[in-house]
Amino acid sequence: MSVLILFNPHSGRSRAESYANEMQAGFAARGMESRAISTSESPDLSKMLVDSNALVIIGGDGTVNRALEACIRARVPIYHFPCGNQNLFARACGHTRDIAAAVSMIAEGKTMSLDVGVVAKVNQIDQARRFALMVSFGPDASVIERLSSRPRTAKGHLAYLRPVLAEALEATIHPRPAPLRIWADGKKIADDAGWLVVGANTPYALGLDPCAQGEVSPDGDGMLDVAFFPLRFRFGILRWMARCRMRTAGQHPAAVRCRAKAVVVEGVGPWQFDGDAGGRLQPGERLRIECLDSPITYFDRS
Repeated sequence: MSVLILFNPHSGRSRAESYANEMQAGFAARGMESRAISTSESPDLSKMLVDSNALVIIGGDGTVNRALEACIRARVPIYHFPCGNQNLFARACGHTRDIAAAVSMIAEGKTMSLDVGVVAKVNQIDQARRFALMVSFGPDASVIERLSSRPRTAKGHLAYLRPVLAEALEATIHPRPAPLRIWADGKKIADDAGWLVVGANTPYALGLDPCAQGEVSPDGDGMLDVAFFPLRFRFGILRWMARCRMRTAGQHPAAVRCRAKAVVVEGVGPWQFDGDAGGRLQPGERLRIECLDSPITYFDRS
């Protein structure tokens, strides 16, 4: 077995390269070939994965997201060694920052499927981007937009402090969110202001999981989980987040929950995917979110 290790040198408090070296030693002890490459080298993953049987990604969800296209094409399974802020992909797959366990899991070679979605403005389908976790609209997307628009002066969760405070100030000055129109497989499911989360897989930041229907169980079933929570005021998202934390949001009569192959959204404002800023919808523009028929695979311990 040949393993490609992709590491973000800035992740894990700059310890990612050290983790990569330790993993290479672990693979060598099992007689497995491995190669480590830094994201700073702008590697051509599509070519590098041709002769690889596994990809280890040492970094955060953003590093995973940028490798999705190559993994889909090469059909190479992923192990996410979590070194980012949220590490939602690793959480969905049951991956941990345990080198011995990671090497053992990859050596055993057991895999499972995980859905991947694609998102783009309806008039820019050729610019579609992949996501493995979720797409969302609302105050959370606004925070991500603020985080991405300025140099980071803090690391980890502290990096979110200033964007969150700025969003809270904006919510005080302009409390009412913009309305959204949402269609799921061609049927309109909402025409109201609110917080929308469309998940290919259920994990969300802070353990909220607004799309979760019980326990997290990625299964590559080719469907998106859609959750819409109406908001009269921006600060109302805090109440919905608390309900998500307690796993009672889905039972609230105002919540809209469904599953769909494709979702179309019309509205004004920012959206995010897998924790990265996606852009902004302008008046009259629509965003299409669709689950791909070709899932990716990840290493599983079961």
